[in-house]
Amino acid sequence: MLSDSNGSAMAMVDTNVLVHAYDITEPQKHAVATNLAEQLAQESRLAISVQSLNEFYSVVTSPRKAIQMPHERAESIITTLCEVATVISLTPEIVTRALQGVQQFKLAFWDALIWAAAKENRIPVVYSEDFNSGATLDGVTFVNPFEDTSVGASQL
Repeated sequence: MLSDSNGSAMAMVDTNVLVHAYDITEPQKHAVATNLAEQLAQESRLAISVQSLNEFYSVVTSPRKAIQMPHERAESIITTLCEVATVISLTPEIVTRALQGVQQFKLAFWDALIWAAAKENRIPVVYSEDFNSGATLDGVTFVNPFEDTSVGASQL
């Protein structure tokens, strides 16, 4: 299991959590996402899939979205995230595991990649609003931080 120097388990955040951390159009989600990401980063427990970094850039720079962040700002944020988080690369093993997750758990492929990245790196918790909160798939538990704001990163 990936853990920090104190033995605490890493936790992965999905793209939607990252986007809400920089999107002020939904103030409550913004506050929850910002606090969660900052807490995990301060505890050296923040894990992010390279897929989520790619999706983050695509979402926040899209002219069809409310954020419409300039390239330079998005690049700066991604650079900072790479400095404060453990970035999980996509590997052939993760892709293969994701394909199994599509079949076994009926996940959308992109969601299966997030699950597989966590599973292959023994990360027990993924924060996301795309999964049923509290669901555990083969050792990976999904938590929607926007559903239950009493759940903090230190509780998992």
